[in-house]
Amino acid sequence: MPIEITRLIRDPFCTISFLLNILLIALIYAKATDNLRSYSILLLNFVIIEIITELYCLFVFNRVMVKDGYDFNAITGPCRLTGKDHLSCAFYAVMMQGHTPYSVLLAFGFCYRFYVIKYSTPTNTQLLGALFLAYAPTLIVYVS
Repeated sequence: MPIEITRLIRDPFCTISFLLNILLIALIYAKATDNLRSYSILLLNFVIIEIITELYCLFVFNRVMVKDGYDFNAITGPCRLTGKDHLSCAFYAVMMQGHTPYSVLLAFGFCYRFYVIKYSTPTNTQLLGALFLAYAPTLIVYVS
């Protein structure tokens, strides 16, 4: 019963967040002025990571159970209805990989604001290069 209550709370938030992020993409493309262009790249990164994570969150729901010193993971949710365990695990892996880049982006967003206040707005090339360097460790772990 607690799992169903948790899903009743979590799933609407994921859905609403997904839809609001789609709206944010439209606003970024329609309303971003030239002086906010580099910041819109950073916002777009946030949005893409959040959309991917939210989408996969809607399909998998992980339960961790502890019994006699062992941890058991049970993946539930609509993805389980396919009957393919490897698909559920793959979706779960993608969902979990979304959390790490999001944390990196939070730190990167702070550094970006500090840089803009102290120096000036970086060029798009500088920003994309810095984002690539920030994502590189996560990408290496995920690919290898």
